[in-house]
Amino acid sequence: MRAWVGLAAVAALSALIHAAAIRHARLPAQDGLKYIRTARAFQTADFKTAVRNADHHPLYPALIALVQPLASAVAGPGPDSWRLAAQGVSAASSVVTLLPLFLLARRLHGARAGLLTVFLATLLPIPMEFGRDTLSDPLALLLAVTSLERGSVWLEQGKVRAAWGSGLACGLGYWTRPEVALVGLVLALIGLTRSLVRPRHEPGPTWPQAAWIAAPMLVLIAGYAVTKGSVSEKLALRIGLGLPPASPPAAKTEPTRAVIPPKEEPELGPQPLSVAFRELAVAWLRLTGIVLTPLILAGAWLAPPSRTRDALRLYLLVFLVLLIRHHARLGYLSMRYLLTPVVVTLPWAGWRLLRLLERLGDWLRLEGGRRRVAASFALILMLAGGLAAQAKPSHPSRRAHWEAGRWLAGVAPAGSAVLDTRGWAAFVADLPAYGPWHFGQAESDPRLAFVIVEKAELVSGSHRARMLNDWLEGRTRLIAEFGDSQTDAVCVFGWLGSGGGA
Repeated sequence: MRAWVGLAAVAALSALIHAAAIRHARLPAQDGLKYIRTARAFQTADFKTAVRNADHHPLYPALIALVQPLASAVAGPGPDSWRLAAQGVSAASSVVTLLPLFLLARRLHGARAGLLTVFLATLLPIPMEFGRDTLSDPLALLLAVTSLERGSVWLEQGKVRAAWGSGLACGLGYWTRPEVALVGLVLALIGLTRSLVRPRHEPGPTWPQAAWIAAPMLVLIAGYAVTKGSVSEKLALRIGLGLPPASPPAAKTEPTRAVIPPKEEPELGPQPLSVAFRELAVAWLRLTGIVLTPLILAGAWLAPPSRTRDALRLYLLVFLVLLIRHHARLGYLSMRYLLTPVVVTLPWAGWRLLRLLERLGDWLRLEGGRRRVAASFALILMLAGGLAAQAKPSHPSRRAHWEAGRWLAGVAPAGSAVLDTRGWAAFVADLPAYGPWHFGQAESDPRLAFVIVEKAELVSGSHRARMLNDWLEGRTRLIAEFGDSQTDAVCVFGWLGSGGGA
């Protein structure tokens, strides 16, 4: 009972941290704008059409669409309700993830290690920031950890209901992010192998039970493929399966006269495996910190034998090998990709930290009440450090976009449209918008009234900056500028017309 009270307290702490951060948030993530557009489509179009027009897996935006009417009762029906709904789904997913994470850690190392594990998860600043952003990763994390936890029950005890729950969570995870399916594949493989080699008197899975993980997962994946018309639009997965890149939605294939690169970023390409491994290690250290990484490694090495331990080890090995291969082939790595492997290794860190604290108490010869006081003091120090690390403002460079959007909302004529290379100002103004892929479509739209770009896009001196300046000259005039620094400033141009060519 005491462990459940502790878990509830940690969950409440996590919810308060997320709520405080959401209260001060202004704008969604860049990718969050795409999820919100898809969520709007779920409210205005039929389910199949919304899924087929999305360039990402649809469960997260579908949940945003369900939650948005509730958010609009708090924030009004405008864009803030969509941001609040998207962050609410992510934050709720993050808080609920603490339950399967606690159960997984308790199964491995006991209730006290489980509580310390979820406490650590609540203190890590970067995973917590991802956990409330307008991204699908927190929901995918919840479903992946749930699938692992239910799968561990099946591996240890042979309970068919747990296997079915693991497969169901994994299939829903595929509807969120395709890499979650790796959890089910690893668990089914381990269960099948264990069933063939274990003595008959030992509890555990039998080989037909592997279907109870595979069946619901495959049914949901097949359902997605039938609805979407393809197995996935994710480039990394399609390349791994030997498929060509997915065709973009029709709106992105219309002819465009102004061929301006949508981003300033350099072209990505293959790189050596050693570079990919080094960059992955750096990303891991940033997510976990220098202190937790040795504890994770020690816990993974010293953990007592169990089927759950073996499942986690194999999942991590396969996941990280595939991620290094993906990074080496495509040249791109986001810390978000490491969110699931980092979180599922926290039980090892919690266990080793608990053992270190116990040994420190033995060395100091602390007994009874003194040991409890010392442990409480250590937890308070950890909490203070975690809260201090999370106190910094989130994405302060987006403030100028928010100010530009608020200004536009007050001056834009009814029925006007904008071209916004980042999308945030148009989102705040709640205006029809074209993105950086659609210059040609925008200039042929008679509703176009404003063009919004970051000043850094114009002064970088790059080939794209020269093209963008040439395109703006003669077509627009600068009417407003927001932001204090040159790198964060946002320029609003009034649209004059498309004379002069691109």
